[in-house]
Amino acid sequence: MSEIYKEAREAHNKKLHVLAEKLYREDQLSRKVGFGGGLYWLDCMILLGMKGEAEELIERLWQKQTTDAERELLEKRLEYYEGILAEWAQQERLPSHLDIGSIAKEMPIKPFYISSYGGSATAWLSASLSSHPDIVCYHGTMSFPPGRADRRFHRIHPREFMQSLVVSAEATRFKKAFGAIHGYHGTSAREAVEDLGGTFCGVIRHPINRLKSLSHIHLAEHCEALEPVRFRKLKGDVMATLAETQNEQLLEKAANRASTIFRNLVCYDFQMHAECGRERLFKMEDLTSKRKSYKEFFNYVTDGKVSPSWRYVSSVMKINNQNRRVSNAPAAFALRSWPQEIKSQIYQNIEDLGREKYVDFYESYGYSDLII
Repeated sequence: MSEIYKEAREAHNKKLHVLAEKLYREDQLSRKVGFGGGLYWLDCMILLGMKGEAEELIERLWQKQTTDAERELLEKRLEYYEGILAEWAQQERLPSHLDIGSIAKEMPIKPFYISSYGGSATAWLSASLSSHPDIVCYHGTMSFPPGRADRRFHRIHPREFMQSLVVSAEATRFKKAFGAIHGYHGTSAREAVEDLGGTFCGVIRHPINRLKSLSHIHLAEHCEALEPVRFRKLKGDVMATLAETQNEQLLEKAANRASTIFRNLVCYDFQMHAECGRERLFKMEDLTSKRKSYKEFFNYVTDGKVSPSWRYVSSVMKINNQNRRVSNAPAAFALRSWPQEIKSQIYQNIEDLGREKYVDFYESYGYSDLII
């Protein structure tokens, strides 16, 4: 740590902000800041509350990082400062003249949020809800207007996002209800939506089938980067066909990736169940195949304020041919066909998480073929 930085921090601690900023600027002008130096001064800027300078430096650092190690360092640093950056963004974005709480009380249909780890038909769910004339459901909530989740520093605090849903509803004179699905991890958005009188729930799916779906996204991208020509020829279950490559390096990397995904999704389900209870967790398999289950889900997220006709419920099953696309086949078929390298990692995760706990939990939701 440089002497100037120590002096700047000491000055800041003594509330001498002008002196601290002066010390920073002297050092900033004295040398060309590289990636390492940029991280060093990012700490100082955030410590000093230099919002504009910090945001400008973050953008420069994203342009400077060239290696995976640098990218990881920057992402960890931004994750550490996420709360401060989100607070700065909230101060800047929300109109100060709006009384969000009062507006929320006027809303006939409160905002809703549906949490999911992924691989549970969330894109279809958001499309199906938005196909109703009175509903707007966003998919991915890290940016506003919502789109695909932004993993950089532009992500906004759940509270700010939920308040933005209220502002959107007011803009339509409350003719539409606004909600979102799949963006904030676990129950991190629960308090924000419930404080506005809104509804929070989650979607659960068989862990093996969910891992299989997620493998088509994450593992496919990862493996294609390693074996672009050979991988393009593989079809069907990505993990099952990985064995055809006979590539030990590829299998090892894929197994490690699958292990991480599996552990995270199971922990997500455990957390959602512990904090929200069974009544707030809806099974994806039922939503995509049973009209009655979908109608119950719709009534829950809209608090029964919007009546879904049977014609509407029947029509949503045809969106993207979802009831045909989603495989609810026994998970044992998938698990048996996967390479031993991947199965070994999955079994080890189950033992680490608690075999009996894992089996009992998912069996309580009616799932079977959890381990072979």
